[in-house]
Amino acid sequence: MRIAKSDDPNNQIEEAIASAGKKGYVWWRTAANAVFSSELLIFGVGDSSGAWGILYSDEVRDAKDIPKEDFEEHRPDGWTTEKMPSRYAKITGGQFQFIPRKSIFRANGDPLEPNALRTNVMVKVE
Repeated sequence: MRIAKSDDPNNQIEEAIASAGKKGYVWWRTAANAVFSSELLIFGVGDSSGAWGILYSDEVRDAKDIPKEDFEEHRPDGWTTEKMPSRYAKITGGQFQFIPRKSIFRANGDPLEPNALRTNVMVKVE
């Protein structure tokens, strides 16, 4: 799984999961250099205490490759439908649960230190 970020994880994760359940999927903005991962571990921007949940993804696309109608139809209610120059993960579901940073490790098994809390970093939960 890879790290992704949220400005408001307490609300945005639940909104994305609920909306994906109703609409089939939603588009979640990721980093411009994001690569596909079937699971995204969501951290709050500026919060290194742990992750707020896991989102399940089917694919990742450049914003320019998502048709406008598809993007507008598959965003949670109240979220902007203006595409940012970035990549978006196609979210199909997830789990809203706090996972303390001490339970999250880099893919190579090293502890996840605060300086490694960047979008796209590969991690695992133990």
